[in-house]
Amino acid sequence: GGVINIITKKSKEDAASFGVKFNTYDYSNTLLSNFNLGLSKKFTDNFAFSTNLDAFNGHGYRQKKKKKGFYSSSKIYADIADSTNLTLNYNFYQSNEDTSGYLTKAQIDADPRQKADGSIKTKTTRPEISLDVTHKFSDSWELNALAFWQKQKIYYKERLSPYNYNSLVVMADETGSRFNDEISGVNLKAKYNYMRNSYLIFGYDFKYHEALRHHIVSYGGVSLGPTTVNSHVMTTKLNMKKETHSVFVMDSHEFNDSFILTAGARYEYAGYKSDRNYHNYMNRKTGATTIITDTTTIYNTKDHSNNYALEFTPTYKYSDTGRIYAKYERGFLSPSPSQLTNRRTGANPYYASDLDPETFDTFEVGVKDYLFDFSEVALALYYTKTKDEITYTGDPHATMGAYWQYYNLDETRRIGAELNLAQNFDKLTLSQSMSYIDAKVTKGVNDGKRVPYVSKVKATAGASYEFTQNVSSFVNLTYLSKALDGGKNDSNGKMQN
Repeated sequence: GGVINIITKKSKEDAASFGVKFNTYDYSNTLLSNFNLGLSKKFTDNFAFSTNLDAFNGHGYRQKKKKKGFYSSSKIYADIADSTNLTLNYNFYQSNEDTSGYLTKAQIDADPRQKADGSIKTKTTRPEISLDVTHKFSDSWELNALAFWQKQKIYYKERLSPYNYNSLVVMADETGSRFNDEISGVNLKAKYNYMRNSYLIFGYDFKYHEALRHHIVSYGGVSLGPTTVNSHVMTTKLNMKKETHSVFVMDSHEFNDSFILTAGARYEYAGYKSDRNYHNYMNRKTGATTIITDTTTIYNTKDHSNNYALEFTPTYKYSDTGRIYAKYERGFLSPSPSQLTNRRTGANPYYASDLDPETFDTFEVGVKDYLFDFSEVALALYYTKTKDEITYTGDPHATMGAYWQYYNLDETRRIGAELNLAQNFDKLTLSQSMSYIDAKVTKGVNDGKRVPYVSKVKATAGASYEFTQNVSSFVNLTYLSKALDGGKNDSNGKMQN
């Protein structure tokens, strides 16, 4: 795919900007249907305001697929005193998207751009607000506090998709279903500058994530032999919560002009709670007999985890522009609220995923330099070993009924390399990158399998040109090699991809 963008430069003072974006592949658009407007105003030395608006309207790769909407961002900058400043940020995103369901393999082979059966019309909104305050007590001590909130709403204005009922394919209606995700939190961070180019950072993070789901699936008027299903309505209500508390510390120490050592640690406690209510109502008639099924299944889960991360990075500066580094990182990824529950077809569909947090150890070496006064070079080699990597298989739109499974891979490893280049020729800048990842499962029933959803090769190329002091343009191209999907798992948990 490719992107062509023409923008005007932003200014720290009073400024206005206008940009246009042209997509040549997915969500292609005409030149003026995807644009950006920006304004900034400095009222006094202590107060400024800026706002940006991005609008988009494009057609997808497949027929009848389109998306339009906008994203706005506004900021207020205020210096309350010589040592205190704050930034208030409000963002709002809205989009309307029309598409259809999945294509079968036969349909893809015949025409991958064709419209699938069914119709999906979705509206998405996401307001965000944050307040960032920094206070300097002295040249040595600095305190930063960040509070944030966002809420995303996804609403199906129309959703019609094929559903398999006893070998008959009917059109299921999910119109009116909605999904809400709300995240809020606080970050407190202190910085102590104890020597020249050496500092200590420590702090506390709190985050609360609540995910609400109200999913409706209905169909009716289906006859199979002597039985007619007049109405079948399946309603799922979910309330999933995750609360995390973290403390962290990081130190960067410059021993001399050539050697820097950075080390850090983080501890996190995560608590989970999930409440799920599944209501199944069916009205069917066999001959003169009407049979009503009206059942409710309640499923609740509660769990917690303790995790820690470490980082150790020595860096050696061998010249004014070049440095070489070695890095060890021990990290983790705790499950999100929606990953706590799996779904299978048949009776009692919901069950606990019993996920463990994903943990990994990464060893990396790299070099960065600026050569011949115009060329930037960065090369990194790394090895990552992951325990309990979280992955996914399933199809929420399957004609036999939705199913999904989040599960842990016993152990995986990644060996990779990444090269980034850039050349600066006055007004023209060129950039290139290439990365390679060999990701495999190394333990358990899937030993030797490729890790799902990981492309082996990624390559990018770009160019930007500054026409005048206020107008520039750039083009970027990206290539990703093929990746395996999650496939299906057999009864022993082995991937069938």
